[in-house]
Amino acid sequence: MTNNPEGYVEATVVDIVGVDKIGFAVTLASKEDFPKFLNLSIGASEALHIAQILESAEQSRPLTNTLLNNITTALGAEFINSQIEDIVAGVFHAKVFYKFDGGILEFDARASDAIILAMINNQTILVSNFVLKVLGIDKKEYKLK
Repeated sequence: MTNNPEGYVEATVVDIVGVDKIGFAVTLASKEDFPKFLNLSIGASEALHIAQILESAEQSRPLTNTLLNNITTALGAEFINSQIEDIVAGVFHAKVFYKFDGGILEFDARASDAIILAMINNQTILVSNFVLKVLGIDKKEYKLK
């Protein structure tokens, strides 16, 4: 068991698919005792970036989240994790956390950006139990493409 904040479970990206009329969806799967999948709608550039990370593909030029990560790292910040915390009016709310100058910095983020930053840094994606209870799909009922 990991040292996750209370009310959160660790998740990992397991799939990314094109979805008619809305763009793309990324699927997260919880790693712990909460057997759920979670689909999030994301934009084309975020889908490309996640696909490149999943396939360990080289980027000819840094994409936006890679650039952001390179800047924060060069300035001495260390990425800790991403948390998908809530859904409000159909929009996921997330935060990213960094260690910097002896303290912890917390930033509001789109869920797709939070996922990508966690993947770039090989760190944890945390999803609140609330979000999984509201929108999670039981693993028994979910079929990956």
